[in-house]
Amino acid sequence: MKKLIVSIILSCLFAMPCFAMEWINVNSVVVSWDKVTQFENGETISDVEVISYNVYLAKESDTEKASPLLIGNTPDLVKVITFGMDAPEGKYYVGLQTVRSDALGSGAVWSTSRIVWSDDPDVALGGNTFGISYFYSPMAPEGLKHN
Repeated sequence: MKKLIVSIILSCLFAMPCFAMEWINVNSVVVSWDKVTQFENGETISDVEVISYNVYLAKESDTEKASPLLIGNTPDLVKVITFGMDAPEGKYYVGLQTVRSDALGSGAVWSTSRIVWSDDPDVALGGNTFGISYFYSPMAPEGLKHN
């Protein structure tokens, strides 16, 4: 009976997908993503549409991601995120949102997608979730001498 219970428990554990959160400890990181090519109704986005991407950070402690910080908007599929000396240290998730703007050049935002986050295995490439850790570096030692 014990062997049966152990076998069932092990089978359940191995059947579950295993996603480990990777924390990248940096003060600057490059993130990239795939181009959005369709509207939510399945229609293809034409080349005349103005599509860009909002990039956000949310503190790990903001579990609901209720107060994300917009760090930029780009038409590119890559963004360099750099923490300055005035940035609060801590752990952050990266968020992305697709933005559709007025194709006539007014810059008016017509619609946006939901924000997706780097800790979601459904949107992280290969299910490889990640976050960014930013912590201040200590000063270098001084007064070096020999004894």
